[in-house]
Formats: sequence, C-alpha cells, structure tokens
Amino acid sequence: MKLNTLSLGIIGLATTLATTNVAAEALDFSISDHAAKLLFSSSIPGNDLSWSIEGLHFEDNGSSANIIGAGAYVAGRSNASTARQTAGLGGKAIIVSAEGADTGSGFALGGYIRHTLRQANLISLRGEAFVAPNIIAFQGMSSYLEFSGRVEYQLLDQANIYLGYRHVRANLEFDNGFEGKYEFEDGVMAGVNILF
Repeated sequence: MKLNTLSLGIIGLATTLATTNVAAEALDFSISDHAAKLLFSSSIPGNDLSWSIEGLHFEDNGSSANIIGAGAYVAGRSNASTARQTAGLGGKAIIVSAEGADTGSGFALGGYIRHTLRQANLISLRGEAFVAPNIIAFQGMSSYLEFSGRVEYQLLDQANIYLGYRHVRANLEFDNGFEGKYEFEDGVMAGVNILF
C-alpha cells in the first residue's frame, strides 16, 4: 500500500490518541467467512469524546484487501431513552487497498446505537452505519458504505460475545482505469468485545 497524505494523517492521529490519558478502553475482534476485523476504542476523560482505530482484512478466491481507519465520536447516553441506550455520532478516515485496484481513501460519516433489553439486561442490540459519498471519497475511491447489526450477550463483567451481520463495500477504480464495486464483506459475523 502506498503511503499518502491521508495515510500519514491516520497514523499521526492514532499515535497521538494512543498516548493520551484514557478513561475506558475496548478491544473488539470479529470474524466471518472471508474477513477479520480488529478495532480498538477508548474514551477521553472529562468529556463525551471517544476515538477508535481499526483494521479489516478480506480474502476470497485468491484476492485480498485491507481497510484501515481512525475515527472520532461524540458518544454517551441517548436522550431518547434511559441509561439502557447509548449512541455515538462522528466519522472516520479510511484507506482501502484492494488487489487490482487503486488505493482509495475518504472520510466516512455515521455512528452507532446500542440498546440493552429491559427484561434481559445481559442482552443488547447494536447497529451502526458509515458512508462516504463521492464528495468525501478521494483518489481511487468514489464511495464507501459499511453497516452492521448484532446481538450481544454479556458473558463476563467485562466481556461480551456477539453474533450479527455486516456489509462493507466500496466503489474503486481498477488498474485498467475502469470503476467497479468491491464487496469486502456481506454476511454473518461473530465476535468478542473486551472492556478494560
């Protein structure tokens, strides 16, 4: 993967955030038939800001791709509900590198919402979506879309397991100059979320 200005910016942001004092941290790992994703997130003490760094690796039929990102969010209890519901809004800078295509980059805007059930408080529902339309997609990428939904079960005080669905795709420019849709993930995924 070629290093470009956005790549260096993501590395710089991740390094800066990783050296700040943090209040709560989480490590999230998930797998599906063709992809594995690792995400590290943390809140910043004294406000509702949180940040994350992530990487997704995809392999199918001999082809592979990597997506890396760094995001920042305003996160906290949703005003529409009680303490059982939390939400976050923000965005992330992403770099997409796929075989046979130019490396693309952009800023994906979106967020998440998580709701813990009243009658079964060890079970939570979480959904998230991020989109980078043409206006905020750069270089070899013209659009990016990622969304997921999952059911979480609190197995331990500081660990959840989950099962869900995730879809990740991008429109990238092929090496031959034509543009096409790359689908990096579209199916069932399972994972674990560890708080520390």
